[in-house]
Amino acid sequence: NRTEYNNSIRELLGVDARPADDFPQDDSGYGFDNIADVLTLPPMLMEKYLVAAEKILDEAVPTDRVEMVERNVTAVEATANFKKRDERAHDGWVNLSSAQEDALSVASDSPAAGEYIVRVLAFAKYPDMPPPGLTEHPALKMSIMLGDAVVHEADVHADSADPQWYEARLGVPAGRQQFRIALRRLRGLKEDTNISGGRVGVEQPGEIYVKQIHIAGPVSGALRRVAGERIDITGSAGRSGEGITLHKTDDSAIATITVPADGKYLLRAQAFAEYAGDEYAKMELLLDDKPLKVFDVAAPAARKVIAGKELGNRARRAVPQVYEIQANLKAGQRKLAARFVNNLKNDDAPDPNYRDRNLYVQHFEVVELSAPALSPPMTEPMRRLFGKYAATKNPGPEEARALLENFTRHAWRRPPQTEEIDRLMKLYGFAQEHGEGFSGGVKHAMKAVLVSPSFLFRGGTESQNEDKPHPVSEFELASRLSYFLWSTTPDDELLDLAGRGALRENLDAQVKRMLASNKSQAFVDNFAGQWLQFRNLDAAHPDEKMFEKQYDDRLRDAMKRETQMFFESILKEDRSLLDVLTADYTFLNERLAKHYGIDGVSGDEFRRVSLADSPRRGVLTHGSVLTLTSNPTRTSPVKRGKWVLQNLLGTEPPPPPPDVPPLVKNDEPITGTVRQQLEKHRADPMCSSCHAPMDPIGFGLENFDAIGRFRDKDGKLPIDPSSAFVNGPKFSGVRELSALLAKTRSNDFYRSVSENALTFALGRGVEPYDQPAVETLVEALRKNDGRFSTLVLGVIKSVPFQMRRGANDPGDEQDNEKAAPPVAALTPQTPSAGLPSAGVSHER
Repeated sequence: NRTEYNNSIRELLGVDARPADDFPQDDSGYGFDNIADVLTLPPMLMEKYLVAAEKILDEAVPTDRVEMVERNVTAVEATANFKKRDERAHDGWVNLSSAQEDALSVASDSPAAGEYIVRVLAFAKYPDMPPPGLTEHPALKMSIMLGDAVVHEADVHADSADPQWYEARLGVPAGRQQFRIALRRLRGLKEDTNISGGRVGVEQPGEIYVKQIHIAGPVSGALRRVAGERIDITGSAGRSGEGITLHKTDDSAIATITVPADGKYLLRAQAFAEYAGDEYAKMELLLDDKPLKVFDVAAPAARKVIAGKELGNRARRAVPQVYEIQANLKAGQRKLAARFVNNLKNDDAPDPNYRDRNLYVQHFEVVELSAPALSPPMTEPMRRLFGKYAATKNPGPEEARALLENFTRHAWRRPPQTEEIDRLMKLYGFAQEHGEGFSGGVKHAMKAVLVSPSFLFRGGTESQNEDKPHPVSEFELASRLSYFLWSTTPDDELLDLAGRGALRENLDAQVKRMLASNKSQAFVDNFAGQWLQFRNLDAAHPDEKMFEKQYDDRLRDAMKRETQMFFESILKEDRSLLDVLTADYTFLNERLAKHYGIDGVSGDEFRRVSLADSPRRGVLTHGSVLTLTSNPTRTSPVKRGKWVLQNLLGTEPPPPPPDVPPLVKNDEPITGTVRQQLEKHRADPMCSSCHAPMDPIGFGLENFDAIGRFRDKDGKLPIDPSSAFVNGPKFSGVRELSALLAKTRSNDFYRSVSENALTFALGRGVEPYDQPAVETLVEALRKNDGRFSTLVLGVIKSVPFQMRRGANDPGDEQDNEKAAPPVAALTPQTPSAGLPSAGVSHER
């Protein structure tokens, strides 16, 4: 699917592009978007695969000289963020004021990632008198920005009699970019205490006049950007949508880089910080653990809202800045690190924006200044791949063949056959005949590798001709493992073990390694995100008028992050899956804690929070789930009850009968609580059979409104959260409801999570012949207190995961039992371990 394609391309080629985002949307089946039966390959998608392969390889393996493009834009032509620009234009000059943080922007297509020069023709105009206490005006600071990030701040001293060009060198990714010239308010520890008109910071006295903006690039210097997901973290550092968060002193963000040659380099880190105390967050750049420079990070994080003080949209966003140092580097593999050196917390600070000092690192850039002009570098995986062969003097067909064998082994997740490499070498020869060099010829063949069924379709081909059910090959097992836990292609360690026939005997150790890896975040996002549906939260739209001040994008993202971190803790700490129902802890930041009415949490940092004194328990009371299962203006006990039955208990409620009457007619005013309305609705015998299993669960969650806030009343009427299961025990509120679900329905919960995990792992729905494997999983979970590792290892060692259907599928139980022993030792002991029907696994 699209996620797996993007991840696999990044793993293979090292590019940060997401080409599959342009592919048609994946269909879903059985609750997941990796189901073989619903993933199709129409002609349009095949065309997109071809285009993507060419574009990706052009970025990863540049072979052609990229011509420098120069563009000159007048200030009058540039896009302005203010109205009535014509009134500000005087003989081609446009004046900018920091009162409203005026900016001019130019959208430009960058033909290739690289170093660009932005030059601005400008002068400054100051008030007649300098600020009190000064004999002259401080220089106006003009920000040269890429998107929302400040790359350079120029002190504008020139006056109207002698305008000057001010320039900045910046690293620019390929594609369409926004170059901005802005006169911002001064931001910093003291300046940020000033808030006026919804804007933060101190207004700069005076105006800057701009006439021309000149953009040129790529210029000399090979740029390589290390994106956040490719950066390792240490200590208590975490990851969020805004970047890597360094919370504590000595937390570090570390990038492994390859320095191709001795020479001069620019080392950059894009970062911003939260304030506390009387000094800025300090970021120390290190190379191979040796300090290079310590930066004061004044670039501000998103401003927290204070009651009674309105904030504009810009203040609600971080304004990162690029911090740069030049260094002489020696060739070889090096470690570039950013270390947080001065953590501070001050919970007593009256302003929440000054209570917790944190450092955020978004990416690194390494610029080889001595590289030939306009020579984009290869990505790291491609540098490793090509370096071994391209370093040979006059590399030819022999080196090309070895390179293609290496690349194809990784891309196809198995060793290629001789005849397959022969066909690829014909493409290499064809490119050579048409004037391509070594790299160009190999790249032409690599495009064929990326549009081959062996890359685009998961599932091995080397054993599909066997007549009877049989264990999957070690390479197929490596692929199943990797896409199950990482949603990407197997790494070198998995492939090497498979090549030696040693993967099965090292399965437990490999699963432990894979779950400890940062790549296991994909399992949280793609399995848990779809099973618990928090990945769909972007599609929930609470009524904007009703919840205008309570619900926004930041709260939505915090809700999603809570559920992500909650499931991630179950994975990393090997906790019981029953925590999903009963956990008396969660993960909150200040915004979400206030939304929940929980005190003692400050700052944007998420941390584990006890719910011992809270009515909340498990994911049932997460804001993500409660918002997803509500209507835009009110709660929905029906939706909430149905969600619990379907997603947690694996029980499909009966479909509604035709022509079912609505809960509330459009022409009738809503009277009473939602529960009272439903009681009237359920009085209809035609409705009661469907609602009987769903509504009681929903009633137990009625204390939480449509965006997950706790309440005692629905309007002016008191809420009654008590109910009872059909022919079952009574409960009062969500705490008793959660405890009862864990106590009386744990088998149903284990069966539901087992079936969902098998579905996700196999890429198909669970069939009746899979039930022996499911029952084995349920029994193992029951015996091991629902430990997460029991679920994962149980799925991986199950017959459906380990076996493949025979080509003729004879259905001979005796023959099939003979095929099972190679995996029997891996499967929890059960009479069903060798059943023939459990060995069926659809592939795509």
